[in-house]
Amino acid sequence: LYIVEDDPIAQRDLNEKLKLLGYDNNHFFTNVADVKELIKQIRPDIMIVDIELGSGENGIELGHWLDQQSIPYFFLSGKQDTTTFVKTDYTKAYTNIEKPISLATLRNVLHATLKKADERPSNKPFVFLTIADCEHKVLIEDIEYLKAARSYCDLKRVGKQKPDLISMPLQSLMEKLNHSNLIRVHRSFAVNINHVMKRSGNVLFVGNEKDFTKIDLGKTYKSHFEKMIHS
Repeated sequence: LYIVEDDPIAQRDLNEKLKLLGYDNNHFFTNVADVKELIKQIRPDIMIVDIELGSGENGIELGHWLDQQSIPYFFLSGKQDTTTFVKTDYTKAYTNIEKPISLATLRNVLHATLKKADERPSNKPFVFLTIADCEHKVLIEDIEYLKAARSYCDLKRVGKQKPDLISMPLQSLMEKLNHSNLIRVHRSFAVNINHVMKRSGNVLFVGNEKDFTKIDLGKTYKSHFEKMIHS
């Protein structure tokens, strides 16, 4: 297993419990940078992530990155205040457990996380779109938002700093994508409901805490949006 934990005492405790459960080959990392370097070479089946990691990126920031890589993980942390809990809820972590963790709880969480990872659909919905004169395979889940630009459309994807320009009007692109998670929220915008981080009045924050876009929620689309988020 691969564990991100910078406390030596917590490392020893967790390693002993993992070995009792039959996990003998455990690798510990104390910072996010080393984890990212590893994943460029080896794709872990599952990761355990602490939240507070001293200097550099924290566990929640790593969680957002792991989400983009579709790598299953859960948080194991002593930081369980309400603000931190809300931040973890914007990730795709399977759960968030307080440490120190009991042997039985560790066994159950590992089993449940691995089971959920195995149940993930292997075929993710996608569409081929012309971007810069080439056909690109675009996963629906990677689309953050669409923005009308006259007879063209801007398409923002996860991990991309700038949107891609699609030579298609917004409505035509919505029909081509044809996915329930993509909804109109404004005359000029559609969003992927899974990437709406938060809402303040009639302003939607789309993306993550370090890279987000503010999008106005139009009056015409407000009721449909609220129905979607409460369904």
